[in-house]
Amino acid sequence: MKLTPETESLIGLLEDEHQLDHSGLSTLLGSEEPLPLYVAADRGREKYLGRAVHLRGLIEFSSYCGRNCLYCGLRAANTKISRFRMAPQEIIAYAKQGVDRG
Repeated sequence: MKLTPETESLIGLLEDEHQLDHSGLSTLLGSEEPLPLYVAADRGREKYLGRAVHLRGLIEFSSYCGRNCLYCGLRAANTKISRFRMAPQEIIAYAKQGVDRG
């Protein structure tokens, strides 16, 4: 796993400053050898999150949305889905269920 000086410098910059310009990011993501980037990403994950696995749950309490994000099935222009809204007590019940399940 031999790093070019440019790749090594970009990974160091990303680890120190948590940002890169478009050119630097393109260089890293287009690398023929992505393993150094994976190793650096794993170091960052461990530094900020530790070795634990974090699970998160999402409760969609409504399928109504006024936005039209093209990637989303709930977007306003999608007329092919059934829309719903949960009552506040339903939302709380599902949240409690999530807590109970860990």
